[in-house]
Amino acid sequence: MAKKQTKYQKGARGQDCKLMMVGCRNIVETVVLCHMPGWINKRIGSGVIGIATKGHDENGVDACNHCHDILDMRMPYYSTEAILHNYKNGVAWTRRDRNQRGIS
Repeated sequence: MAKKQTKYQKGARGQDCKLMMVGCRNIVETVVLCHMPGWINKRIGSGVIGIATKGHDENGVDACNHCHDILDMRMPYYSTEAILHNYKNGVAWTRRDRNQRGIS
């Protein structure tokens, strides 16, 4: 049985990518809610860390498949500092967008 999507996961569909890593193509059809990966949790000292754990939807960022791959370290040639910087900004932009659309 499929897990029910949250309002944040549903709200990410069709939105612009807020992670905007170098090379982002902003293909809105591929945008999903991306959760904070464990390595960021460990780096900033918050949230849950462990195998098969995800951050809270409130701390997620709307991101395209390209940027999601970078966030999940499937494209290892990006610096962790750049990813962390863009993630923090992306979360702020995602939250602002959600508030403007009444999703909070």
